[in-house]
Amino acid sequence: MRIVVTSQCQTSGLTVALRMLLPDAEVNPFTYAGLTAVEHETLAQQLTEAEVWVVTAPTSFIETIQGIADLTHLRILTMPELYFDAFHPDLVYAWLPNATTLDTPAGPYNSAIVLWAWRHQLDVSETIALFTPAVFAGLAYTTRWNLSTARMKSDFEAHGLDYRQFLLPLQRRGVFMHTVNHPRVTALAQLGRLAASRLGARPELLAEPIEDFMTDALMAASAVWPVYPSIANALGMKGSYTWKLPDQRVIRLDEFVEGSYEMYGRVDASEFACGQLDWPMYDPVLTEAAQGVTR
Repeated sequence: MRIVVTSQCQTSGLTVALRMLLPDAEVNPFTYAGLTAVEHETLAQQLTEAEVWVVTAPTSFIETIQGIADLTHLRILTMPELYFDAFHPDLVYAWLPNATTLDTPAGPYNSAIVLWAWRHQLDVSETIALFTPAVFAGLAYTTRWNLSTARMKSDFEAHGLDYRQFLLPLQRRGVFMHTVNHPRVTALAQLGRLAASRLGARPELLAEPIEDFMTDALMAASAVWPVYPSIANALGMKGSYTWKLPDQRVIRLDEFVEGSYEMYGRVDASEFACGQLDWPMYDPVLTEAAQGVTR
């Protein structure tokens, strides 16, 4: 069986998982992020020689590739892009007018609390003081699990999958996301099991602990956002204020806020857009908390 795996950050992990679970198959990766028209042609050509396309990409992208070559022979197995923010509800993207991301020491990942504080001209020490259990509770950070699982349920059902077959085994292993959209190797292995099961993998191979033998490439190459202590407590696990950065450095809350403010200083505070800050709880909860730290 010839399989092509196309995704973004999930490509490598899914490829490795499927190679372990389907040892008789030829599994080749082809990341779709940033592809040029020539690369579209290359992917389409590879798919003409494949039997299965395991793909997590927008429908418009899939249709574009289908329009390039005759792929009527191809079995297309769509999978969800993993997104789960119960562990990291404070992590948000912010956008500048030129459609680029507003970055922090953790790359394109921002803290909603820090963004709000910067927009409202709090200093670093005042911003750090907002990281309290009361603020997290007021922002519903400690009760995000149900909302996150509801989104996951919808995402998986769109591909004919039962999210419980993905989530329940992972819950026993603790945190399974590095960020809201970068899964740990345990999650990629479990997603691989769902795909391999649909492709006829043998039960004894599906039962193997393949995550124990997979390299966590996303941890090595990208940021790891912490599970804040109060959020971790609500989920029955240990938390921290320790960020692992893409350059492999490890920093704590004070360094993250200081570094974010330094990078934010390169743009005007009125320029960025962040949809989460428009949610109704941010202004009242953080305004009240800020009054307590700025008196």
